[in-house]
Amino acid sequence: MPEVVSRSFRLHCPPDTVDTLQDLLATIWAQTPHLDPADRMAAELSIVELAANVMEHANNGEPVSFTISIVVYDDRIEATATDEGVVDRVDLR
Repeated sequence: MPEVVSRSFRLHCPPDTVDTLQDLLATIWAQTPHLDPADRMAAELSIVELAANVMEHANNGEPVSFTISIVVYDDRIEATATDEGVVDRVDLR
């Protein structure tokens, strides 16, 4: 069974972009050759979209710092984004 790989990346936007994140993800994929390429591609797309949403919507368009944490298990990949953006009112009606 492959070893669990866990990494956290602190991003500051700007200057960091989704390209920065993709470069960081490449370091994880290099350590997890057992991953199916389709699973890796789906995970990367999801993680990049998650980060893009933080970059675009957190902190009312102002610069934002956030952390992406990724854990690769034998049977799944987990990603968590934690930002320091301003809490805004959301009307869900």
